[in-house]
Amino acid sequence: MPLIWISLAFAAGILLASLRTLPMWFWVWFTGLSPVALFLPPLPFAFFARLNQLFKRVPVRLPLLLLAVFLGGARYQGLQPWITPEFIGSYNHSQTQAAVDGVIVSFPDVRDHYVLAQVEAERIQSKAGLAYRPVHGLLLVYLPPEREYHYGDRLRLRGYLVAPGESEVFSYRDYLARWWNTA
Repeated sequence: MPLIWISLAFAAGILLASLRTLPMWFWVWFTGLSPVALFLPPLPFAFFARLNQLFKRVPVRLPLLLLAVFLGGARYQGLQPWITPEFIGSYNHSQTQAAVDGVIVSFPDVRDHYVLAQVEAERIQSKAGLAYRPVHGLLLVYLPPEREYHYGDRLRLRGYLVAPGESEVFSYRDYLARWWNTA
C-alpha cells in the first residue's frame, strides 16, 4: 500500500513540473530539504492540525511523500532539452539563412506537393562565411518531391529555421522533445 502513495506522489511531481517551469536547482534543493521535515514537530495551527489528521490515515510519512514529489519534478525537469548553442533549436527564428548537414532518421512521408522528413542535425553554418559547428537535435523538413528520399540519407539543407507550430489538438514541438528524450 505505501508504494501506491509514493508512486502517486512521484506522478504528482511530474505533473507539477510539466505545468510549472521551475529551474532544476529548485527541485534538487527541495529534494534534499524534504527529509528534514521528519524532525520538525507538528505545527499547532488549525489548518495544519486538519492536515495532520488527514496524513495519519496515509500509511506513509509526509516527508517521504514530499521527497517523491520533488524527485518526480527533478526527473521531469532533468529530461527537458537544454537550449545551448549545441542544440539546433537555439537557431530558431534567426534572421539569416542557415546551412545544416544531417541524416534522415525516419521514413520520409511523401505527400502530393512535398516530402516530410525528420532530420537529425549534425552541424550548422549559421551565417555565410562562418565555419560549421557541431549541433544535435531534430528538424522537421519539407523537401521538394522531385527526388526520392530514403531513411539514412545525408542531406545539406539551406533555409530559415523556425519552431514547429502548435494547435489545440497536437503540439509537434512537444512530440519532437519527447522523441529526442527517448532516443
